[in-house]
Amino acid sequence: MNLIAPLKSPTRLEQMVGCILNDLVNDMQLMRSEVELRHGQNLGALWSILDSHPNPISVAAFTGQDEGAAFRLNPYEGRIEFNSIPFMGIRGEVLKKVPGKDLRHDLVRDLVRGFGAHELFHAGPQNMASVAIARAIAQGASSFQLGIMDLKADVFAGQCAAAIDCKKRNNSTDYFYFWNFQQQLVMNLDFWIPQVKAPAIKPHKRMRFLGQAMMAARIDDALQHFSDIDVGDLPLDVGLFPLTDSDGCALTILALSPEMAVWMEPRNINPSALANIVDGLESRRAAETVALARQVLYELGQCKAPR
Repeated sequence: MNLIAPLKSPTRLEQMVGCILNDLVNDMQLMRSEVELRHGQNLGALWSILDSHPNPISVAAFTGQDEGAAFRLNPYEGRIEFNSIPFMGIRGEVLKKVPGKDLRHDLVRDLVRGFGAHELFHAGPQNMASVAIARAIAQGASSFQLGIMDLKADVFAGQCAAAIDCKKRNNSTDYFYFWNFQQQLVMNLDFWIPQVKAPAIKPHKRMRFLGQAMMAARIDDALQHFSDIDVGDLPLDVGLFPLTDSDGCALTILALSPEMAVWMEPRNINPSALANIVDGLESRRAAETVALARQVLYELGQCKAPR
């Protein structure tokens, strides 16, 4: 039996991340009904993991065979353990791009919270509760399937964070919920892309983040025309996964609501416009990426003209 090695004393960063993740889990436990209501599905598998690992989350740099893993379950101590290495990168990205200590702190908190919810969704509803299972799925799934799985986890993380913020601020309006949800998408585009990368050889990653830009663009459109916020055939927090043909001349958009369905049938598109968006994902600020995605959706008849 391979027992998990004892954890070393945590660094200051690991202590901070651990506090944020434990606050996240406590909030999720206290607000189960709100999180499930926004997600629209039963999350029994997730609650089961949290209930069976009741001890505080710990954070440390993984080594050996678990080095590349984001998290692991430690049944011997009844706790969930997160790898601190991704958080070192994201903290560096925030320090590089954002002035102001208070703003940096808030961004790191929100990014850590989003990462934690993303990984917990992988563990529960997506049944990747161990490093071995996650690796087996990653090796056996197609790149398209991996992109879909990651986007679903991104969407859940945004829904979870927005639902918690609404409850804490005592503001359950759609406007406030969707604004918070959009902020999670924007943070992913600004700070996580430089960490996980979106090269041309991995189109599923590009489509995952392009989908989030399109989701943020739809919300941007709705918030500008807030009187129409409830109008439409697709809720604003449903995941969008775009697909192109081999020439990049036709675009199809899938909706993950939660089962996969075609939201927009294949339509002709200027391939250079789409290439301009995805080629600049790693270097362009999120606001510009969302604006470009909104222009594409407008030309396809899926958004109103920007005011």
